[in-house]
Amino acid sequence: MTLSFRKALTLLMVVVLALTIAVSGVTLFIQNTQSAEGLMTRAIRNSSTLIEARVEDLVTRAEGQSRLVAALYREKLLEDSLRSSPTSQSDLLLIGEGLISFLRENPEFGSLSVKARTGGVRVDQLVSGELIVFIWGEGVESGLYRPFGNRLVERERISALPEAPSFSDEGLSSSTPAWSSALVFRNLQGVESPAVTLTTPVLTDAGQEIGSIQVVYTLTDLSRYLSTVAVSRNGYAALLELNENGEAQVIGYPNVSRLLTFQEGRQKMLSLGELNDPVLASAIAAGDFGRSSVSRAAEVQLSEAGQSYFVGFKSTAFQNGPKWVTVVVVPTEDFLGPARTQVISLVSLGFLALGIGVVTAFVLAKRLANPLQALAREANRVQSLDFSGGTVPRSEIREINELSQAMERMKIGLRSMEKLVPQEYARYLVSSGQEARLGGERRHLTTSFADIVGFTRLSSQVPPEELMEVLTDYLDVLSGAVLATGGTIDKFNGDDVMAFWGAPTLRSDHAIQACRTALESQEALGKLHSEWRESGRPLLTASFGIATGDVVVGNVGSRQRMNYTVLGDTVNLANRLQGFNRFYGTSIQVAASTVEEAGDSFLFRLIDVVTLLGRDEPVELWELVCFRSKVTDKQLNLVQCYGKAFRAYQSRDWGEAEIQLASALELCPEDGPSLLLLKRIADFRQNPPEVEWTGSVPLTLK
Repeated sequence: MTLSFRKALTLLMVVVLALTIAVSGVTLFIQNTQSAEGLMTRAIRNSSTLIEARVEDLVTRAEGQSRLVAALYREKLLEDSLRSSPTSQSDLLLIGEGLISFLRENPEFGSLSVKARTGGVRVDQLVSGELIVFIWGEGVESGLYRPFGNRLVERERISALPEAPSFSDEGLSSSTPAWSSALVFRNLQGVESPAVTLTTPVLTDAGQEIGSIQVVYTLTDLSRYLSTVAVSRNGYAALLELNENGEAQVIGYPNVSRLLTFQEGRQKMLSLGELNDPVLASAIAAGDFGRSSVSRAAEVQLSEAGQSYFVGFKSTAFQNGPKWVTVVVVPTEDFLGPARTQVISLVSLGFLALGIGVVTAFVLAKRLANPLQALAREANRVQSLDFSGGTVPRSEIREINELSQAMERMKIGLRSMEKLVPQEYARYLVSSGQEARLGGERRHLTTSFADIVGFTRLSSQVPPEELMEVLTDYLDVLSGAVLATGGTIDKFNGDDVMAFWGAPTLRSDHAIQACRTALESQEALGKLHSEWRESGRPLLTASFGIATGDVVVGNVGSRQRMNYTVLGDTVNLANRLQGFNRFYGTSIQVAASTVEEAGDSFLFRLIDVVTLLGRDEPVELWELVCFRSKVTDKQLNLVQCYGKAFRAYQSRDWGEAEIQLASALELCPEDGPSLLLLKRIADFRQNPPEVEWTGSVPLTLK
């Protein structure tokens, strides 16, 4: 039996398109499912790694500070243990003054205490940031004190040590620092919170105990950190503590208020059943904490209330640290749902194409076969996000020529769209087949503002045509650095470049890449200056403001015209930091959140603590100095001298601050922060700050 070309082509198109839809749908579903599982595994492991790094920093800092305090006061405790008379009140006051400086440098500690043979000192850090000192001992007037400058002022005299579960003797039988299990810590103000304690015995050379150092770390900040770990849309992380029997107690939870409950007028740690989280309970039941593989991050799948979850476990691997396990819970629907939606969309579009293809092939088989095949190839290139130029088919049929021209115009438009909107977002819209819609989602990312210094003055000195060429050259450098590190260019505001990292593609190193971009932009401008200097081109510099935090990222505007951008307080802070460079004489200012997440890859300098318009809490202003791998002795010494000066300044030790600033200015006579701080100290000598001054100053710049 023979078929006409029209029928044969129509039948062939039906078969080919049907098979293509089926194979593509099945393949895409399998690939997306595998990709979703891989993404879930990476999300769990990346989150576990972030949390483990946070816990490791906690343990290392606490143990290091505890050993430092023990070494600092060992001779004093040894001296007291050898004499028959009790420790004097003046000695205890001196110890208290020393402990205050330790707590100020470690605000994450809730309490720090030194116990001697006949007395002791305890310093608590309250929620307000105020420090309270308690002194007790034989022949000592026990009482509460508060710091006033460099000395302690008696606040209240009491006869006995206030009740405080944090004063646990757990671990004193050991000769090494020992961590306690989680407990409810009550500070000297009576406020209770979940906490762990680190007890470090102070020993003689013969191994006899002469005292102990105890650090209390409240778990509230750790739970707040867990709430910022963006595992997935509905995923979250928790922290468990294992006892000797392998039983788990939840000590870290995104909602910190759910960790404690009242019982008989006192707060206590919630049990797993009282936490009322069936998913976490099932996850803990599914975890075999006795396995050695837990320390390498193990994942299991479980179901709860008809929902499927992917759960990861990873225990801390510290020799003397607490036995904690990180649990990361990810609903599989967060990753598999979009995969199913994409497959359904592909199949639906495929069947629509099938119907159109059948009709077209049946009517215009002979005259459309070859040109349509060529058009199909061009369409596949566009679907593969290949918008490069190509030969479009030509035909004597007007409609085919119009279709060919439309294809070419579409490719030109898509190539132009990649330049006018963020490239990754444009490709995402094309590949997903979705229309851009108003709205956004909450993301944790890093925002940067870069401004060309001196451009405004230059605009009044050169013709507009030359000004445009200069602006283009500089913006090429700044935008090229952003794209090279995987950033998204939000917009150009004249000579200002706004960019962000972490969207639309999720990434955990957004803070590092933003800092890297700023430094590499400066290096690139420096190299170009050597070329432009010979040709007489204007030599300008750039200043940067970088901040990390939660923002809303998405499309903003009207239904007819919208812009893919980010909104939030973090964006405003980055913009303000960029403007502060002019006031402080710096080039790159970053927020404290960026410093925390960028890690040890860079050298930072805390230049000021200010109170900004619209913000109640003081804000730390940090300067990004250089890559840690490229730091010079001069830069390192400058940061150290300024750091000592700033700490003395905040303690109102004007003389010491001026000495250190003088050393800093010897290294860099034009150092803006040092000159500004020196002037501020001179003003404070004339008009001393208020008694309750905390070290921050109001900054009215916007």
